[in-house]
Amino acid sequence: MSQISTKSQKRVDQLLVGLIVIGVGLVWFSIYDAKWILASIGILLAGISYYFFRTRIKNRVKTFSEKFMGQMEMVKDISSTGFKVFKLNEQTTALHQWKDIDEVVLKDETDLVFKFNNREEKVFGFTTIGYYKLLKNIPQEKLKDTDTKTYQQTTFENLTTCPTCGYIAYKKTKCLSCRTESFKTAIFVEEENEADYMRQEQLEYFCTDHKDEAVEFYPKKEKDDIFEFDKNWKPIVTESEVIKWGKENYWD
Repeated sequence: MSQISTKSQKRVDQLLVGLIVIGVGLVWFSIYDAKWILASIGILLAGISYYFFRTRIKNRVKTFSEKFMGQMEMVKDISSTGFKVFKLNEQTTALHQWKDIDEVVLKDETDLVFKFNNREEKVFGFTTIGYYKLLKNIPQEKLKDTDTKTYQQTTFENLTTCPTCGYIAYKKTKCLSCRTESFKTAIFVEEENEADYMRQEQLEYFCTDHKDEAVEFYPKKEKDDIFEFDKNWKPIVTESEVIKWGKENYWD
């Protein structure tokens, strides 16, 4: 599951606390050493950090999260004749047929630009749910340039098992299925070592939103995806740990 706003807000809180501690430290040092200018700077730093980081940045995180989720689309029912696009915020579904599409072009490394016969265009980024399944199922006759053909082919080569979700979808430093990044390349890593990082990623990925939701480490059936599940994979967290994490962080 994706927990964009919650994890970001935790990091903002940590940064906020750090700056306030620095500000309070300056105040204490200045009083001890009778340097009132440092006291003023400390108070100012603590006050500005509280206002700026908690009010402005947290609001930006919330706005970005709402905007991001509001624009989310899900590609489904992909077949030889076309596919459907479900918009999460509008709860609407649109049908697109391959015969109405003239060409698909790669843009900005990962964006897929669908050019329709009526000159309209639609862009699917890698954040689109079902992006990789759509990529793999684009008919060859719609890929008219070499870069896009190469991208479709090489994306699914040399995949390994993802340590987080267990699907054979790990490409270099990122899982194409659950989107987990490697410990070395991930941004804002709070854990000190890779083992703790992977435990945290699994807690987030398998976490439940409510007490009635079951924890599923292994798919009951092959999910509607293009990636195969590694039957030899095993989780490093337990069901009780996942339930505890969900209860403490996400349950109402």
